[in-house]
Amino acid sequence: MHKPVDTARPDFAEQLPANCPPADAAKTSKRQLLRLGRKDPPTPQCFESYSAKGRTCDDDTDPCEHASCSTFIHYENDDFAQALSRLPSFKKFYKYLHFMNIDEKTGIMKINQYTGHVDLWIFSTFDPVSSVGSTRRIK
Repeated sequence: MHKPVDTARPDFAEQLPANCPPADAAKTSKRQLLRLGRKDPPTPQCFESYSAKGRTCDDDTDPCEHASCSTFIHYENDDFAQALSRLPSFKKFYKYLHFMNIDEKTGIMKINQYTGHVDLWIFSTFDPVSSVGSTRRIK
């Protein structure tokens, strides 16, 4: 399982709202995440949150989630990556799946156990571009 979040506030790559990351988030651990992308190779901007991109946070969206890098858990059998890449709503906007290799030095994350979605708040010392081990074009 994940280690609890330190009480000392680490330095994050983006400006975060108050009380963010949330108390139920945890330190990242060694695993692979999927990030949907529009470019190959990815750039640092490919890992920015909606907040950093200047998108307005809707009233029904949590500001902390809006300020996270949205990723998904990569399951070993690859069924999830295949299913994700076939969703019309994702295919319309995204052309690539970036497979990120993360560890405890990446940041803080909150996993939705039902959907596999991961809100990722990246530490300023972590380079998400170099964490990409491979990229797959969405067909």
